[in-house]
This record gives sequence, C-alpha cells and structure tokens, in this order.
Amino acid sequence: MTFIAEPDDAGTLLTTRTCVHCPDEATRRRFAPYWYLIRVPSGLIRRMLLQRIRQLAEAHA
Repeated sequence: MTFIAEPDDAGTLLTTRTCVHCPDEATRRRFAPYWYLIRVPSGLIRRMLLQRIRQLAEAHA
C-alpha cells in the first residue's frame, strides 16, 4: 500500500494506492479470486485508517 499526500484547497488530500504485478495471464487468473474476496474488506480498512489519520491531523491542527 502506498500513501500519496497532495496539496488541496482545504489542506492536504491523502490517498492510498495498491498495485499488484502479475507477470503473466496465469498468475493474474490465480490472483483474481483472492482480490475479489478481500477487495471490500480491504476498502473498509482503508477508509477506517484514513478517517483515523484525518481525526489525528485535525486534532493537531
């Protein structure tokens, strides 16, 4: 997971990005079911994490 912080009119925009490299089609096909399984829970965890970071940043602003 990568965090990206960019200046924004309201302060700083913090986003996350996950990149996965599948070197061939067979690997991509094996990885796809795993990704579909964890995609929603992973997104929820990210939102919770970003929300907590926001709360801490605003508390110290």
